Amino acid sequence: AASLAVGGTSLCLVSAHLAAHEGEVAARNAGYHELCRGLLASAPGGHLLGHDGVIFAGDLNYRVCLAREVAQTFVQYGELGKLLQEDQLRAAMARGEAFGGFREAPLRFAPTFKYDVGARTYDSSKKQRVPSWCDRVLWRARGGCRLEPLDYHRCEVLDSDHRPVVCVLRLSPLGEDPVMAPEARRHCEGLVAATAALAGH
Repeated sequence: AASLAVGGTSLCLVSAHLAAHEGEVAARNAGYHELCRGLLASAPGGHLLGHDGVIFAGDLNYRVCLAREVAQTFVQYGELGKLLQEDQLRAAMARGEAFGGFREAPLRFAPTFKYDVGARTYDSSKKQRVPSWCDRVLWRARGGCRLEPLDYHRCEVLDSDHRPVVCVLRLSPLGEDPVMAPEARRHCEGLVAATAALAGH
C-alpha cells in the first residue's frame, strides 16, 4: 500500500492478493478487513480507509458461482449480466461483508481467470475452473473528493493464466493548496490515475 497527498487530498493505493479457491469467500472477506486494520496505521483516522480516496486493486480472487458449462455458455454469448448475478464480490458488497462504500466501473469485458497459459481458452485442465473476474479495481471517495471512471478494460496478455485489468480514474482533489504552483494545480484538476491490477502468477 502507498499513501500520498495530491493538493489537499489524501489518497491510498492498495494492491492485494486475497485467498484463492472458490469456496474461500469468508477468507477473502477476512483478508480485506485485516488489510484495512493493519495497513498504514499512521494514516488519517488510523487506518487506510481514513483517506479521502482509496483505490484497491489486485487479484481479489472472488469467483462466479455457476457450473463451468453454464458460465462458459454465458461468456460465449456475451451474457455478462447473468454471470455478474453470481459474482461473489458483488454479493459480498451487497451484503456488507467486504468493501463497504467501494465502487467499481461497469464490467464490460469477459472474465479474466482462469486461462490456459499462452492460449485464449479457459482452463482445460482436470480442474475446469469456472471463468471468473478475479482481477478487479475498486475505489471509494468521501467528502468533496471525487474519483470518476474513464475506462476499465482487460489486457490480452497470454503469458499468464490471468488477464490483467486497467482502470483509469480522474481525480478531482479537495480544496486549494497554496503551496502548489498554478500550473501544478491545473494538472491535478485533470489528473488521471491509471491502476493496473496485475495477476500475481
